[in-house]
Amino acid sequence: MSKCEYLRFEGSDHRPLVTYFGAPPLKRSKPFRFDRRLREKEEIRALVKEVWELARQDSVLYKISRCRQSIIKWTKEQNSNSAKAIKKAQQALESALSADIPDPSLIGSITQELEAAYRQEELFWKQWSRVQWLNSGDRNKGYFHATTRTRRMLNNLSVIEDGSGQEFHEEEQIASTISSYFQNIFTTSNNSDLQVVQEALSPIISSHCNEELIKISSLLEIKEALFSISADKAPGPDGFSASFFHAYWDIIEADVSRDIRSFFVDSCLSPRLNETHVTLIPKISAPRKVSDYRPIALCNVQYKIVAKILTRRLQPWLSELISLHQSAFVPGRAIADNVLITHEILHFLRVSGAKKYCSMAIKTDMSKAYDRIKWNFLQEVLMRLGFHDKWIRWVMQCVCTVSYSFLINGSPQGSVVPSRGLRQGDPLSPYLFILCTEVLSGLCRKAQEKGVMVGIRVARGSPQVNHLLFADDTMFFCKTNPTCCGALSNILKKYELASGQSINLAKSAITFSSKTPQDIKRRVKLSLRIDNEGGIGKYLGLPEHFGRRKRDIFSSIVDRIRQRSHSWSIRFLSSAGKQILLKAVLSSMPSYAMMCFKLPASLCKQIQSVLTRFWWDSKPDKRKMAWVSWDKLTLPINEGGLGFREIEEFNDAL
Repeated sequence: MSKCEYLRFEGSDHRPLVTYFGAPPLKRSKPFRFDRRLREKEEIRALVKEVWELARQDSVLYKISRCRQSIIKWTKEQNSNSAKAIKKAQQALESALSADIPDPSLIGSITQELEAAYRQEELFWKQWSRVQWLNSGDRNKGYFHATTRTRRMLNNLSVIEDGSGQEFHEEEQIASTISSYFQNIFTTSNNSDLQVVQEALSPIISSHCNEELIKISSLLEIKEALFSISADKAPGPDGFSASFFHAYWDIIEADVSRDIRSFFVDSCLSPRLNETHVTLIPKISAPRKVSDYRPIALCNVQYKIVAKILTRRLQPWLSELISLHQSAFVPGRAIADNVLITHEILHFLRVSGAKKYCSMAIKTDMSKAYDRIKWNFLQEVLMRLGFHDKWIRWVMQCVCTVSYSFLINGSPQGSVVPSRGLRQGDPLSPYLFILCTEVLSGLCRKAQEKGVMVGIRVARGSPQVNHLLFADDTMFFCKTNPTCCGALSNILKKYELASGQSINLAKSAITFSSKTPQDIKRRVKLSLRIDNEGGIGKYLGLPEHFGRRKRDIFSSIVDRIRQRSHSWSIRFLSSAGKQILLKAVLSSMPSYAMMCFKLPASLCKQIQSVLTRFWWDSKPDKRKMAWVSWDKLTLPINEGGLGFREIEEFNDAL
């Protein structure tokens, strides 16, 4: 593997650049991935049926393994390659059309073969590109191919730094560094004070709720849970995505349902079923440290069915379990609620003239929020809320039997057996996480009831709000007096010790009311150990502070739309593909901001201009004539338009 290194300045203002040319990296075998094109082949259906009926009493895990071996063997024997099939069909069609006496039936037959080969090639590159928004239109094999290459380049791991800053370039060293990092993250400490759970929460689960939660799953419930899993999501370690289970459900239904139902009867989950691949998604443009990546868990579909059943049962009761201060993942609550309330309070702080009884807003950042949740803390929360013992055993089996391996450039390497943490990518994790953060919310509510952490009231008659939670994004609102500061500091310490969570003080910030004296600010910062002042950052993806020129603040929306529309892979799209991208992706990018705020008319026109140029121009640096006005393009299709969105009217509708 080649690498470059800058040397020190020596007698010049230029740095020498040394390039090391190494041997090409050792190619590792890639894990099996079920090719979704095979669903259309009757041979594969017959093969799956034969394997499934060969040993009726074997477990689904064993039969899945046999299916994988048989499909790999069949694929090697067929040596099917759609690119070769296209070339062969093109040559045959050329010969048929060049014959002295062309045979129309032969030409038609070869044309159909060529159409099928083109379709297979497109499906292959679409599967590898992970593009979810494009389901119909012209064949965009070139676009899928370009997107796949871009995705592989961005996700390629060529260098990693450990905690001391030492670089590693070999895959074995990279895998070892990543495994060591996550082993440290996923290892729990024994010093937990779970008494805080009893203090913050009260039993709330009714007997009727428990009866609904612990009933044995029906065949219909299992089927609905399976088909709620997207067929295009990445597969787990067994290599089979949900598309395999969807396509052959009539064959495998009885055995899969039997295994799922046995879990709900025995409360025992096989660790093999809960093996998990972790893929690392870059959070920044040039990641070097393991912390610069977001770990996403790829679970087996059979486990996902269990998790989906549990989450679908839990969802209807969340509004009773989760306080109004939390809005993430609760049906009927929206992220806009948190955004609007927070902006109202921040506006109150900006116009407040208080110099003695000042107020503040504290935005905290939880470091590796999901990864640090202690399992005994989660179990204590479930017990305190009043969940049935059987339900708690089911949940803890899903959480505690997991093991991880990490996908390094496509190959699974390393092994970590955790003792704490929730998986990002597990359908159950978000709901367990908000149940755990209900402890933090409960502590804040108790502090407000006692009068030691009084919230902010923005107007007469309005409620006092002292905290808002959206998953791991937390805002606290209170007075700047020593009593409130001490209460908040004590709450955070108790919650961190019990849950395993850790506040990232470097990324947290305090927004004071506008007239707060400097000596009060210094005292508060020292008490909370937070040095940063807020107001210029973002909360839940939107700016915290608005001035008179909102257009400048929201200009990043235009930049993101322009950047996406100028992506080099876009040039491979056909007109039909561009139309779908404009409708489904580009026009939707400002929707979140427009849902919360009224954007300036000039900004809406700027967004419209970017969309217009994307539609008519073939290249970013080459402007073309707009032959039809945007007003006509926004008309419905049955009236002669293309159904594009009128940005300003769409903002008003939201």
